[in-house]
Amino acid sequence: ATHFYMNFLVLAWATHSMGMMRYVPLFKYKLALKIFDEDRAKRVAEPEDQDYYGMGGRSARWAIFMMIGIVYGTLSPPIGVLCLINFGVCRIAYGYLMVFAETKKPDLGGVF
Repeated sequence: ATHFYMNFLVLAWATHSMGMMRYVPLFKYKLALKIFDEDRAKRVAEPEDQDYYGMGGRSARWAIFMMIGIVYGTLSPPIGVLCLINFGVCRIAYGYLMVFAETKKPDLGGVF
């Protein structure tokens, strides 16, 4: 089981990098551009799907990665190192996304 989670953590690095490319909003924008003008297409493409790319979805995935590091790190210590690298990649990817690439989300105490 530990080898599966080691591979899972390494594969997660690629998904964080793919999220940094923001390919889903790009495809939505390109498709909407064929139908609407540029300003309307931008409004249609943003914001991204909050169920997966929102704060709650990201926090849940980060919690799962942390629990994998804690639980399976007792069985196979290299998982702790992979988990640390995973959170380093998260810091780089989402630090960029949240500050520079994504639209501002309203902070209303739970209403999004």
